[in-house]
Amino acid sequence: MPADPLIAQSVALPISIDLGATVLFSITGAMVAIRRHYDAVGVFVLTLASGLGGGLLRDGLFIQNGPPAAMRDPSYMIAVIVGCVAAILFFKHVERLSRPFPDY
Repeated sequence: MPADPLIAQSVALPISIDLGATVLFSITGAMVAIRRHYDAVGVFVLTLASGLGGGLLRDGLFIQNGPPAAMRDPSYMIAVIVGCVAAILFFKHVERLSRPFPDY
């Protein structure tokens, strides 16, 4: 029995949520690379892999509706660059806040 086109509509996240998640995952990848003392190229490559990797797998394996969204829309690359720059600029502040409190 074929699916009713009115019922089987595709559900997609708003672009702002997808780009926000890309920025946050990019920041986490850049933070790991900075902690491991990678150079600028290594930081960017790890930022790119962590920022876009999950979305590329999701779109390529599950959605299969043409090329992945990250390859069709240049705003994903901008989101990765923003995440990389934010992590580099605010790394010392985040590291200082993430240390555990000393035991007294």
